[in-house]
Amino acid sequence: MSRLLVLILLIAATLPAFDCAGLASPRPQGWCADPALRLAGWARERVDAVAQSVQRDGRGELAVAVVPDCGGADPRQAGLALFNRWGVGRYGRNDGVLLLLALQERRVEILLGDGIDNPANTVLCRAIVDEVLLARLRAGDLDGAVTAGAEACARQLFAGAPASLPAVVGEVPVQPVAPPVPAAGFSGPVATSRGGGTSWWPLALLGGGGAVAGGLLWRRQRRHATRLCPVCRATMRRLDESADDAHLDAAEKAEEKVGSADWDVWVCEACSHAIKLRYGAWFTSYHRCPQCSAATASDHSTTLSEATTLSGGLVRVDTRCAHCGYHDSTTRSTPRKSSSSGCGIGHSRSSGGGGSFGGGRSSGGGAGGSW
Repeated sequence: MSRLLVLILLIAATLPAFDCAGLASPRPQGWCADPALRLAGWARERVDAVAQSVQRDGRGELAVAVVPDCGGADPRQAGLALFNRWGVGRYGRNDGVLLLLALQERRVEILLGDGIDNPANTVLCRAIVDEVLLARLRAGDLDGAVTAGAEACARQLFAGAPASLPAVVGEVPVQPVAPPVPAAGFSGPVATSRGGGTSWWPLALLGGGGAVAGGLLWRRQRRHATRLCPVCRATMRRLDESADDAHLDAAEKAEEKVGSADWDVWVCEACSHAIKLRYGAWFTSYHRCPQCSAATASDHSTTLSEATTLSGGLVRVDTRCAHCGYHDSTTRSTPRKSSSSGCGIGHSRSSGGGGSFGGGRSSGGGAGGSW
């Protein structure tokens, strides 16, 4: 038996690693590459429909890749190499988005084309990773994560409003990303939910400004609806803002202070059971801090060198947390400016994959996370 095991290990060691950067383009048949067939058929069809609508609306190109591993390469760098080899996005506009999931590394990356790589989209990428993708992946819902992530990218990261994005059939529930936290002053257990962020299906039913108004109304009605105690089924009471602060921890108070979230505390006066509910802000420049996990980190960009038609520029991004004091600085390249003819000097037009995508480029902007 031991010899057989050694033989199996030797054979496995001689097998070539999966070449993520060399993954065949899904175009023109579809927009989703899933070489190990880890997605359900309906999930691949949903991603293809969403990505097709982005192209049909003339907003750019969306590609999704679900790979078993990155062959030992860093997932971010492998995704960047894949993006540029495929050429996701339209040539000259560089308006592509690549959503990459590396299963063995348990890593998800969103990469932006140079034409839509800006601070606002970086914040949105971080929110999509934290609030849409990681919660589902940690719950083991790969299909739900990929479809919801693709829909969020299609709605949020491209210029213009989605005109023909397919309606969402149903909403995949987001699992809480934090364990229950006891509420001070109550003898009963406290249930904590960090859902309450943006739900996509109301927006899919409405259009333009009506979508926002309808979504806000729906959310308000859900937030103030009568709640029954899950323990004794008695009616619970929602504490006002001054009273519920006594039951929030420092991170939760910090989120309320910067406006990234609002917390509600409901208490059952019959059995003292209490719950805390988090309602994330729809539009905020804050994202989750990698150190304390509170949505109190913000990014500030400083241009170190301006881009020209001959060379790209350099930007420093400073991340600071208003709660725990976390600070980090990174630098990233910006694309060189286009010449008056619309083509950068020395930039040869390339489809990146036999004409399957439009020939877009990326310098690696976006966001990622591990589950």
